[in-house]
Amino acid sequence: MSCGWRSQLRYRADRAVNNRTFDIIRGGTEKKRASRDVVVGDIVILYSDDVVPADIVVLATSNADGSCFVETAQLDGYNLSCSISCSISCSIS
Repeated sequence: MSCGWRSQLRYRADRAVNNRTFDIIRGGTEKKRASRDVVVGDIVILYSDDVVPADIVVLATSNADGSCFVETAQLDGYNLSCSISCSISCSIS
C-alpha cells in the first residue's frame, strides 16, 4: 500500500473520530459538541460503551461505589480494562 493511500485512510479515520458528538457542559450549559471542540474545563458526559474523546478526570459514575471500567485498546493497542474509582470527587456535593 502506498504512503499516500495510508495517509488518506488515516485522514478519513481521524475525521470520523473528531466528528463524534458528545454531551458537554460548558459554562453551565449542556450541549452536544463534536469531540474536536472539547476544550480544557469542559465536563464530558459519557455513557456505557462511549469512546473517551480526550484525556479526562472521572468526577462521578452511576455506580454506587464510584467505579467505572475503561478499555485501553484505543490508547495502547492492548485489549485491557482497568477499574477507576472516583471516591474523593464522588463525596463532594
